[in-house]
Amino acid sequence: MDSKKPDFLYQAYGAAWYVASGLLALSPRMRKGYGQRVGFEKAPDRADIWIQAASGGESFLAAQIIRNLPRPKDPAKAIKVLVTTTTPQGMGVLDKLKVEMNLLRREGAPQVQTSYFPFDRPTLMSAWMESVLPRAVVLLETELWPGLMR
Repeated sequence: MDSKKPDFLYQAYGAAWYVASGLLALSPRMRKGYGQRVGFEKAPDRADIWIQAASGGESFLAAQIIRNLPRPKDPAKAIKVLVTTTTPQGMGVLDKLKVEMNLLRREGAPQVQTSYFPFDRPTLMSAWMESVLPRAVVLLETELWPGLMR
């Protein structure tokens, strides 16, 4: 197999996302969090774990996982978690979780930041990975995102 073929396919994938990103702005469902999805807003801060919870159901599962993460005695050493979703329903669940975890900060609860999952455009995903630098990425649904995987 030609070694340049995968790079060409990956570049074509990125170009398709670039075009699709503009078209997705027309979707009422995609307008919420659009700035986060396309990189208009600053990427999230450094996190130890990045959990991608596709929608509402997975967001409930992510919340349970986060609630059960180990809590150090020193709150300054709490695990930092970025949890993302693709739906407004999922974001509602995650925002409530963020408030809950903030109330438990003195007990070493995980530091939670929430965001919409960025569109899988390779350059955007690279920028997010460089910003977040997670030690682990958890996908709570069998979604294959070539930009994230690379």
